[in-house]
Amino acid sequence: MSKSLIICLSILALILIVGVLMHLRGKLKSEREAFIRGYPFPIHLRQKLLMRYPHWEGEQMQLVLRALRQYFLVCLEAGAAGGGKAIGMPSKAVDEAWHEFILMSRHYTEFCQHAFGRYLHHNPESLLKHGIDDALVNTLHQFKTRPGGTAGWSTWAGMPLLFAADRALGVADGYWYDTEAMSRLEHKRQLKNAKSGGSDWTADSHDSSGGFGFDLGGSGSGDAGSSCGGSGGCGGGCGS
Repeated sequence: MSKSLIICLSILALILIVGVLMHLRGKLKSEREAFIRGYPFPIHLRQKLLMRYPHWEGEQMQLVLRALRQYFLVCLEAGAAGGGKAIGMPSKAVDEAWHEFILMSRHYTEFCQHAFGRYLHHNPESLLKHGIDDALVNTLHQFKTRPGGTAGWSTWAGMPLLFAADRALGVADGYWYDTEAMSRLEHKRQLKNAKSGGSDWTADSHDSSGGFGFDLGGSGSGDAGSSCGGSGGCGGGCGS
C-alpha cells in the first residue's frame, strides 16, 4: 500500500471519528436538554419556597420554576457545568429557588448528574473569575446564539424570562431590567463577539444579531427595584 493511500485513509478515518464524536456529543446534549425540560421539580421545593414567599402561589410559582429551568438550560448551552465561563444569574427570585434546590442535596445531585454529567456549583459574585457583568453578557449570549435565536426561549414582555422574572414577580429588591439595561448588555455582547470572532464564547455561534427589541411598556430604570445590566452586581452564577 502506497504512503499517499495510507495518508488518505488515515485522514478519512480521522474525519469519520470526529463526525461520530460530534454526533454523540449532540445526541447527549439533546438528551440532557430533554431531561431538564421535563424534570419535575420536587414538591418539597415548592413547599420550601412557599414557606419563605407565601405570595408565590399558582402562576407565580410556575413562573419562578420555569425561569429556574431556563437558567439550567442556559448553563447547559454554555457548557458551564463542564468548566466553561461563568454564567451570570440575572434574577434574585430564581437565585433563591436555586439555593433552595441545592439544599435538597440528594435531589440536586441526581438532577445535576443527569442534566450536566457532573455537579453544577453555585458561585457567588465575589468568587467569579470574570466580572459579574461579563457573566451576564455570557448569559445573554446563550439566548442570542442558540439556533432559532430568542424564539426558542420562554419570554415575558418580549424579554427572556430569566431576565424578566424579578420584574414579572414584582420583587422589590430584585434585579429589574429595562430596555436601556438590556441594550447595554447587548452592546457589550456584540463588541465582545466581534473582538473574539466568536472564539471567546462557550456556545457555537448562530448569531442572528440585531437588538432584541424588548417591549416593556415604556417602563424605565426609575421603577421600583434596581436596574441591572449596566454596572454588574446582579448576583452570582454558575461556572468554573
